[in-house]
Amino acid sequence: MARFYRIGFWSLILVSIFLLNFLKVTKINGENELKTINKLDDKRLSHLMISNNVLHRKLKPITGRNIITDQLDANLLSRQALLILLDQFKCDKCQEKELIRMNKLRNKIDTGRIKIIGLTTKTHKYEVLRQRKVTKIDFPIYVVEENTFNNLAIDKKQFPQIIFIDNQFILSGFLPIPKDDQFSEKYFNDILLKIKTELK
Repeated sequence: MARFYRIGFWSLILVSIFLLNFLKVTKINGENELKTINKLDDKRLSHLMISNNVLHRKLKPITGRNIITDQLDANLLSRQALLILLDQFKCDKCQEKELIRMNKLRNKIDTGRIKIIGLTTKTHKYEVLRQRKVTKIDFPIYVVEENTFNNLAIDKKQFPQIIFIDNQFILSGFLPIPKDDQFSEKYFNDILLKIKTELK
């Protein structure tokens, strides 16, 4: 009987140690997950605040040269337009994902009433051509002057950037976060809803 109690006692100790360790690991994982979520939320908020700085800015007409045909378009912003600004990028895959999202969006809307276009500069023309080929996008990309590009940019360091324009006013700007697909998907769903509402 004493042996039975001794085994029960040690079993209880082992189970208690296991439970304490399990609770400690769960608590640490929960705290780490909360820190990760908070960091992501802070980053998203920061990107949204930066993007908001360009809202309602009036733009001058923009001239660009088609990256494939070399044809000059004297007024790229003649009607509603969704632009993706393509420049030097630290994350090839991130920029490619945004290009693919833009292409999917293009296939869901009436492109006769709204332009979906990419803009880049002469400096990055060949990198963008390569990405265009890799992503198999079918919306046009134009090369514009450096000054024009910089005047449009939300931020001078982080690319790609997405800008929604109507009547040469910026209605929406978006600065994607590398590897945060959920943030980008949410923006593209929101912009699709906005476009469809305004085109009714």
